[in-house]
Amino acid sequence: FKEAGADQYLDLENHPWTTENFIKAEKALQSKLGDRVEVLVKNNVSEGEEEEAFRELADESCDIIFSTSYGYQDVVKEVVAQYPDIEFCQATGNNANTDPVYENYHTFMGEIYQGRYLSGYAVGMKLKEWINEGVIQPEDAVIGYVAAYPYAEVISGYTAFFLGAQSVCPSATMKVEFIGSWGDPTMEANAAQDLIDKGAVLISQHSDSTTPATTAQKNGVYHVGYNLDMSDVAQDASIVSSRIDWTNYMVYV
Repeated sequence: FKEAGADQYLDLENHPWTTENFIKAEKALQSKLGDRVEVLVKNNVSEGEEEEAFRELADESCDIIFSTSYGYQDVVKEVVAQYPDIEFCQATGNNANTDPVYENYHTFMGEIYQGRYLSGYAVGMKLKEWINEGVIQPEDAVIGYVAAYPYAEVISGYTAFFLGAQSVCPSATMKVEFIGSWGDPTMEANAAQDLIDKGAVLISQHSDSTTPATTAQKNGVYHVGYNLDMSDVAQDASIVSSRIDWTNYMVYV
């Protein structure tokens, strides 16, 4: 068993998408299987450099390789054809059923829209509370959402989130800003600040760093996180976070 991971940050434990949650799954796998499994992790693999990393893992005679970045999927599929005896599992990918189709190439994703809806429901409760207490007017129930790309995964997530909020607070509206990156702390912070400046009284995100949370706290605004419990970095701002537990997939795949 070999695992390929990617991360652009030096602080691996605090990068919510690619590292922290996959590290938890990796540790669970090692705890469950012990010396029956060998795990090799490759971090800091930028998009454009992934082919070499996957070939190195394949040449190690691994049985299964996990690819944890959406942007890898096209390159992974090119490599797959040359290693038919190795199973490749692509996180959040959407090209398993497009030509060419390979029996040893799989995509996987959690049903995170369910968690998004519930976190939106929690937001709706908070907004309704503020309206009832006279803290804000119904028309001021504005949510700001920092989004990575206009991809189906992101759009379905923030749609579920918004529907959850509106189910409790019908007057809620939401502004979305795309940053064109899965993770860029400066861009995420700037987008969160811009949304707050435009009237958002609460910030959420589908992006990979904690800066939307810290920006919300700096401005006295509440925040809903993704992939990581962000109360450690924004204790006063954090309402709730939703995350994917990859353990069941990686341990039992």
